[in-house]
Amino acid sequence: ILAWVPSVLLAETLTIVSSLPFTGSSNLQSTSIANGVRMALSESNFKVGDITIKYESWDDASPARGNWDPALEAANADRAIQDRSVVA
Repeated sequence: ILAWVPSVLLAETLTIVSSLPFTGSSNLQSTSIANGVRMALSESNFKVGDITIKYESWDDASPARGNWDPALEAANADRAIQDRSVVA
């Protein structure tokens, strides 16, 4: 009997992404959040069992708005959807 196993469970590397406003007034707070995620992952050597965890922090702010931009947030979401290593 063959069982269906989601491909993400067979992966050797999974990616966690954050989409935060690094452009503009929220930069300091967003940098602190991203650094906290990196620090937490580094405590487990970026591993969960045999799976390597990769972290990417994406900017969702635009210089024109000086802060969070819904169009960039949507683009980041679309980008994450296209990457099969990204988990929610």
